[in-house]
Amino acid sequence: MINSIKIFKKKYISEFSDIFYIFIDNIGFIVWRIGTGNNIELLHIKSFVKRKGYGSLLLRLMILELSKKPPYYSIFGFALYKNKEARFFYKKNGFNVFKCPFPYKTDSSIIFSQSFKKAQKLIANKELFKEIGSKIKKNF
Repeated sequence: MINSIKIFKKKYISEFSDIFYIFIDNIGFIVWRIGTGNNIELLHIKSFVKRKGYGSLLLRLMILELSKKPPYYSIFGFALYKNKEARFFYKKNGFNVFKCPFPYKTDSSIIFSQSFKKAQKLIANKELFKEIGSKIKKNF
């Protein structure tokens, strides 16, 4: 029985309140959280220079870090439908992309998702990550 705020917070709040990130100077950042059912919600991804593959690199670094402490079921998130670059990016990286009327009040959005198992195929070549390892700032 939940009869104290301490038990309530431990069971329903603290498990879902951590925000994780990777930030790399002059490259960009990615922010996520772990939600119910061990699903990863991708909150933000930003590359400081477009068309250099930095967004895909950040996504792969996140997957690589998450692979150290499995299991996870899926990766998902939302973006504005009118953001064509986002739709292309998520499709290119193997996500299923669907148009939906929520969660944004002002415009339609997309929801993107893929299984974590499928996403792990993006990190098959771990050599890609060695050269930038010292530049990475993270909170996990």
